[in-house]
This record gives sequence, structure tokens and C-alpha cells, in this order.
Amino acid sequence: MNEDRGFRWREASAKLNLGLRITGRRPDGFHAIESIFVPLRLHDSLAFRDATEDSFHCDDPELPAGGENLVLRALEAWRAETGDALPWEISLRKKIPAGAGLGGGSSDAAACLLELDCRNPGRLKKKDLHKIALLLGSDVPFFLETGWTHVSGRGEVLTQIPALFDGQVVLVWPGIHVSTAAAYARIAELLTCREGYAKFKGSERFAGDPENPASWPENQFERVIFPQYPELAELKREFETLGSLYSSMSGSGSSIYGFFDSDRSAQQAARHFSGRFPSTILTHTR
Repeated sequence: MNEDRGFRWREASAKLNLGLRITGRRPDGFHAIESIFVPLRLHDSLAFRDATEDSFHCDDPELPAGGENLVLRALEAWRAETGDALPWEISLRKKIPAGAGLGGGSSDAAACLLELDCRNPGRLKKKDLHKIALLLGSDVPFFLETGWTHVSGRGEVLTQIPALFDGQVVLVWPGIHVSTAAAYARIAELLTCREGYAKFKGSERFAGDPENPASWPENQFERVIFPQYPELAELKREFETLGSLYSSMSGSGSSIYGFFDSDRSAQQAARHFSGRFPSTILTHTR
């Protein structure tokens, strides 16, 4: 975290999903999931400082700057829980593509909660901070923690696991916006009509063998998203021909990523894709 002209800067890391499957439907209407969330060095940056009145600025004009923005929703949720009404000036610099399945908005919200918690130590218990995070979104609790994490339940059951991979990642976001709600509806229909929901296996069995990427888990959403967007399936095949150890779609899409075991092969893959896809990112696991 850096300080500049009274601002305190905080990083909000992206994540990707290594495997994603549905294990059932919950009484609250949400789907129960199982996934491994992988933190990346790719991150947004948020700046905070005391102010005489609230203000919020984002350098991406396409993102909402009003009350629907997750950062401002996090601020208001904190205030509702604590009664704190101190005004803030918040600035957000975006690097994580929005709508790409990389958790940018959720990470920004978590960074806001963490900063408020840092400024007000002991004001809330950890469980209360997680409760606020879950109200904001299923992915938000993960970003309050660090490291590779097996995620289950709605997203609130978090178990840290050893990293399966430490190296370069190439991300390609082709600019396709996939409706998360529609994707969940389609995968639920597929599973309930044909296969039944996956059985919960726990973090170790789900993760696979660290030495054998072929054993790493499947993202079930590829089954319904790829037929609708065949260009995403083609992207995944390209990653495989370029020598990625493992490639997959992240979340419900539409980013496709590949793990590479050498800097050179990762850089070659990034160059290969960048001419066609401006949102090609070379990053690293955390």
C-alpha cells in the first residue's frame, strides 16, 4: 500500500477460476458451487483519503459511478453496519476488464471494506466483515483473504490450499459479455435434466494432482457457453496448441486463460493473441 498526497492506495487483485461446478440448489435460491479461486498479480488500484464530503472517481467511463457501483455499495454497507458517517474521497484505477469473469468489481468492493476496517481497527469482527462481503456478492468474501482458495457453498466457505502452479498466466478477454444469471440458468437446466448436480468432494480431491495438470478440474460452464460462443472454444484450443500447461474459461466467462511453464512461451502466446484481442494480459499467479 502506498501513500500519495494524503491518499492511501490499496491493490484489488483479479482472480481466475481453476475449475467450477454446481453442487446443488440452496434454499435461499442461490446455487451451491465448488471452485478453486486463484489470485493474480493483475490488479485494480483504489485510493482513499478523508474528505469534507463523499466523492468517487473511476478512470473507466463505462463503469457506473453512482450508487450501483460495488465500491460505493461496500461503503454504504459498512456505514449501515457501524453507524459511521465519515465522508470519503475514493479514486479507482481499473486494470481488470469488467465482465470478464475475473472478479474485478468484487475485488474492488473487498478492498474498500479492508481499507475501512484498517482505518477502524476492531470496529467489526471478522465474521461481520465477511457477512457484509457476502451481501455484496458471492465472490467478495474470497477477496478479504489471500492465497489459493477452495471455495464452496454460495462462495462463503473458504479453505486455503497449496498453490498448484506458480508462474506466468496469459489472459484473453474477447469482449464478449456473458450474462451470469443466464449462464447459471442454462447450466442448471443441463445438469438437472441430464446428469444431476456434482457431488461435493472437498478441496483435496477437487484440486487434482499438482504434478499432473490434466487432472485439474473442469469448468462445467464451458459446456453451455462454448456452444453459444464457439469462438471461446477456439481460443481454448489455441492456448493448447501454443503449449499451455492448462487452459480454461474463468467463471461463467468470457475470459480464457492459459498457464505457461516458461516466460518465453507465455510472452509468445501473449504476442500471438494481442494483435486480435486488445484485452490480452500477461500476468502471474500470486
